[in-house]
Parts: sequence; structure tokens; C-alpha cells
Amino acid sequence: MDTLERTGKCVENQALWIKVLRCLARIYERFEKKKAKEFFELAEKAERNFLKKFWDDGLEFLIDRIDKKPVRIKTVNPLFALYLLDLPFSLKLLKKFESEFETPYGIASYSLKEKEFSEIDYHKGASWGYLNEIYTACLLKFNRIEKAFHFFDLLKKASEKFLSLIHISE
Repeated sequence: MDTLERTGKCVENQALWIKVLRCLARIYERFEKKKAKEFFELAEKAERNFLKKFWDDGLEFLIDRIDKKPVRIKTVNPLFALYLLDLPFSLKLLKKFESEFETPYGIASYSLKEKEFSEIDYHKGASWGYLNEIYTACLLKFNRIEKAFHFFDLLKKASEKFLSLIHISE
């Protein structure tokens, strides 16, 4: 995600890496079983490490990144993990997004409960179109249909603002 500080191991990059490993394993399953097994094992190892290092019991949330030490702020970045992976705490994570990130304009880029949150700060609060798209997909993934339609309507209004229902701005 486009934020001011993205050094170290970022939660969204780790989730994407795990998803890529799983996809490669499924591709190799068709023609090279041994290679598929290697990728499945690597994906499992990466996910175990991810769960151990990124889940914070105190926050009941995935931390944003690990630089020299864990950066324990609640940003929208774990949304990528929620969408891409099937985590043992997915519902807990979704509930945190529902209670701390939803605004009348869409999903905020920072938890409304974080000290630095500001609805006018691009990196620490503003709602971005593509994050609303991912959040809507997450809501559908977890059968939150009515709420997903609400967020779709926000996306539709933003799209209409730019005179096109087939494009949406960031």
C-alpha cells in the first residue's frame, strides 16, 4: 500500500507472497507433483511464520510491518491478508475492520482509534477507492452481503462522479 513508511517486512507483501506460493503449488500439481509438494510446504512454512510474527493478541489484529522491530499500528494493510488468505482469525480481523475502519466514505486507511488518525490525512485516515473494492470483496467472501452492497454503492457513487461506471479512480 502507498504509505509514508513501508520499510521492512510489510504485512500485505507477506500475504501476497504466501498466496503466490500456493498458486505455484497448484500449477505444479498438474505436471510435477514433487515440485508442487515443495511449494505447498514452503507456503505452509511461510504462513506459520506469518501467523507467529504478524498476529498481535493484544491488538487482536495483524501488525503493519516488521522493521527492526514490530510496528504495532492498525492500518488497512492487513485487509490484503484477509482477502488473499484463509486465516484462523479471519472473522476476528473482519470484525475489527467493521468496528474500527468503516466511515461514511468507505474504509479508512488507518484505524479510527489510532492516535494519528485524521480523516483528511491521505496516509493516516483517508478512504481510497481501491481499498473499498478490496473491502467489498472481503465482505462478500464472509457473506456480509447487505454491507457489501452498501460499500458497492459508495464505489458506484464515486465512479459516477467521474462519468463512468466501468472505471473508478483511486
